[in-house]
Amino acid sequence: MVIGRGGAGKTTVALQLGRELGLPVVHLDRLYWGPGWQPVDPELFLERQAAAIAADAWVIDGGYLASGGWDARVERADVVVLVEAPLTVCLRRILRRSLSRSGGRRPDLPDGCDESFSLFFLRWTIGWSRRNKEALARIERILPVLRVASGRPHDQLRGPRRRRRP
Repeated sequence: MVIGRGGAGKTTVALQLGRELGLPVVHLDRLYWGPGWQPVDPELFLERQAAAIAADAWVIDGGYLASGGWDARVERADVVVLVEAPLTVCLRRILRRSLSRSGGRRPDLPDGCDESFSLFFLRWTIGWSRRNKEALARIERILPVLRVASGRPHDQLRGPRRRRRP
C-alpha cells in the first residue's frame, strides 16, 4: 500500500514499484470517484476494493484512511510505503499539476475527472497528517512501514546514493 498526503509522490512511487515488482497498480482514486468528481456509492467503492485486493499481489496507490474497506486493505497488505515530502513541496506540486494540466486528465484518475485547481483539495492536503495521525499510528503497530522521505520520493526506492559535489 502506498499512502501519503496529496502531492507527496504516491502515484510516482506506486507506478515505479509496480514496474519493478511486475505487479498491477490499483489507483484508489479510480475506484472512489465518478464523473465530475462525484464519489461513487460507498457500497460500490467497497465492491471495487474487494475485487482489487482479492488478487494475489498488487500495489495500491492512495490512502483513503477513513474510508470503508480500509481495514481489509491493511489486512491484505504486506507493507505500507508512506511517502512523505515537506508540505511546501506537496502544495507546489499540486499547484503546478493543476495549473499545467487544467482540463486534462491524469492516468490515475477516472474518466470525467479532469485536473483542476481546488481550494478544497489544498485544505485537505494541509490537514492530512493531523487528520490521519491515529490511523497512521495504528498502521505502524500492525505492518512494517517503509518511509520514503524526500522531495523526489522515487529516488529513495533505488537505495542510498553518494551525493554529488556541486
